[in-house]
Amino acid sequence: RALRRARFLEAYMANGYNGAAAAEAVGYRKDRSAYLAGYESLKELAARGELAAVARQRGEAAALET
Repeated sequence: RALRRARFLEAYMANGYNGAAAAEAVGYRKDRSAYLAGYESLKELAARGELAAVARQRGEAAALET
């Protein structure tokens, strides 16, 4: 479960913050279940603070590249 969550987070950031597309990328079916899985995953990541932490890290990395 932790591996799937980490893969979802990477896919979410890589595809322009699209939860359904990220869910499909980690193995959920391409239909409404991907949308719901994306929503649930984002809700869980937000509750754990992982989403904000990765966004902060990426923001810092982007600042260093400029």
